[in-house]
Amino acid sequence: MRDAGGETGRLLRRAGLVEEILAVYAHAYRPSFVADIVSSQLDADRLDYLLRDSFMTGVAYGRYDLEWILTNLRLARRGKDRDLRLAINGMKGYHAAEQFVIGRYLMYQQVYYHKTSRAAEQMIRTALQRLVDAHKETGGFPEPCPAPIRRLIQTGGNLPVEDYLRLDDWLFLSAFEEWSLAPRGAVDPIFKTVRLKADTRHKPFGQALEGLTRIFHTKGFDPRYYLLEDDASDLPYRDLAYSDRMGTAPEDIGLAVRGKIVGYMSERGVSPLIDSIRNEPRKLQRLCFPAAMRAEVERRLKPFISDERQ
Repeated sequence: MRDAGGETGRLLRRAGLVEEILAVYAHAYRPSFVADIVSSQLDADRLDYLLRDSFMTGVAYGRYDLEWILTNLRLARRGKDRDLRLAINGMKGYHAAEQFVIGRYLMYQQVYYHKTSRAAEQMIRTALQRLVDAHKETGGFPEPCPAPIRRLIQTGGNLPVEDYLRLDDWLFLSAFEEWSLAPRGAVDPIFKTVRLKADTRHKPFGQALEGLTRIFHTKGFDPRYYLLEDDASDLPYRDLAYSDRMGTAPEDIGLAVRGKIVGYMSERGVSPLIDSIRNEPRKLQRLCFPAAMRAEVERRLKPFISDERQ
């Protein structure tokens, strides 16, 4: 929005909205509930993507009672602060909010951070990185290469809206399918993963990984693209104390009664489930690599591979 040459910034400046929208994203806009709608535990994006992703992946973890949450959303004030915040009806809406928060937590554990999802993301990221590197080295592209993807690489992402809108799943999937037909083309072999133990940031692991890197080179797999560390982390719920301590906008879902916030979802007496996950980051460390290299990876890194389910 601050980019003088950007189309979004140009349109917003014409409407006189740049400073207001920047204030919303900085949580400096008043009334605060406007920013809460954009970024909070009950923001519009989370309420949307959880149900959509649950439907598209065919799992039930992300389903929740959206209609009841919307019916019970309230605007309320925290203590002596006269500013209005987004909250939930403290008398009968908090169980639906609890279902939503726990559903989101489970979607991260079972879908977003699932080994197959993370491996697929690494494959897509690697394919695009190889396109960027090959273009820098040769100035060319694999054929066929759709024009929006060419311009994405050539401009470093500075695209007109028309090109951006064409960069959907189907365009990339069709391009990947064509490129996969070429020998060792821009699309990689199917990746597999192993889950690493909690703390691998020490010298023995680094030495073992260096040795594995050399083996990948000898087998014809460039480690930049075929031996990838994947760190996934999420903080599923930040309570009010955490936000105050970190100096960030509060995310704890307030319980509204007659226009006042009288409590929060993270309180043990309100939701023992949310209390059990608040302020506790969930971390997963994995290594992604081609399926053909699984035996070598497991042999070389056996002391560092976790026995836990991935």
